[in-house]
Amino acid sequence: MNMSLRQERMRLLALAPETSLDEALSGISLPGYRIVRGPETGLVMARGRVGNVGDVFNVGEVLVTRCVVQLEEKTLGHAWIMGEAPRHAELAALCDALWQQESYAALLDEKLRLPGTGHRRKKKGCRPRCGRYESQLFHLCPRRRPVSDQQCSRLSWADPVGQAQQVFRLALTALSRPAQAHVFVPCPADIAADELPAGLSPELAALALSLCDNETTVWLAPGLDTEDVRAWFRFHCGTVLVAEPAQASFAFVPGTEALPDLRCFHQGEAEYPDRSTTICLGGVEEGETAGITASGPGIVGSCTFACRMPEDFLAQWQSNHEQFPLGVDMLLCGPGRLTGLPRTTCLTPAADEVSKCM
Repeated sequence: MNMSLRQERMRLLALAPETSLDEALSGISLPGYRIVRGPETGLVMARGRVGNVGDVFNVGEVLVTRCVVQLEEKTLGHAWIMGEAPRHAELAALCDALWQQESYAALLDEKLRLPGTGHRRKKKGCRPRCGRYESQLFHLCPRRRPVSDQQCSRLSWADPVGQAQQVFRLALTALSRPAQAHVFVPCPADIAADELPAGLSPELAALALSLCDNETTVWLAPGLDTEDVRAWFRFHCGTVLVAEPAQASFAFVPGTEALPDLRCFHQGEAEYPDRSTTICLGGVEEGETAGITASGPGIVGSCTFACRMPEDFLAQWQSNHEQFPLGVDMLLCGPGRLTGLPRTTCLTPAADEVSKCM
């Protein structure tokens, strides 16, 4: 059997609705078969290539259900279905096995309306303008309608892998180039208003989805510590919510007025300074804070710290910087902006000499 044709059929079987496979097989006198493996569900690593031709990289883990069946004639059928779909995987594996039998191949072609071996291109490199192949592919795997530019942002909000990678990359950039505002537009405001609980900004939500998982501990400051926000974090991130800021790997604070003293958070340990708390602070307005300048790694010379912070923040941050390598890191976000503030960054009044921080 042509392997490329079989691979294409297996792909279409995975995309076809489970009900379509069930209805098609119900009208066929099936031979005896047994399940060799599964159906079993687990995680597999999805991989891609940079630019589709470059180096291979890991995209992320994907939930997949696989199944292997064997006919009485010893023919094996395989299926891999994305998601938790044991019945779908069994039906697809059975179809794959039957398609390898000449007595069933034509019948399945008619029932499932998938491309058969007789539908070949007349000229090499030329695809038929219309015909059974295209119409049946459209039937099982409908093409999306044309998407406008305004709708693209809506679709990207439903792309958890791609968006999480973009936000994570932006967070790394913000921390490596600290005290500078970076453009941060995680999603349209109207979607956030409909989908996010009260008090949780789109910027904080995007950071949570990118940085938190079931192994991270999260502390929610007053203003975010509501039942709706807690339920959102548990459902979307699977995080462990803690009662004390010193127990948290990440702290989410809705605004500068709710920011507690930085010493309340976990400062890290001498053996593991990276285990300190990372504070994600929302509602930060753009503007100079009493002429504060920033210097340190990632900053050429010095720059103006253009975030409005509480009056006592400068003293707290200087104390945090002095205990390096211990101390907390911060991600400051406001509407459309993200600023990183790692513990290595020194903040001083503009009149002071930068050399005092070096």
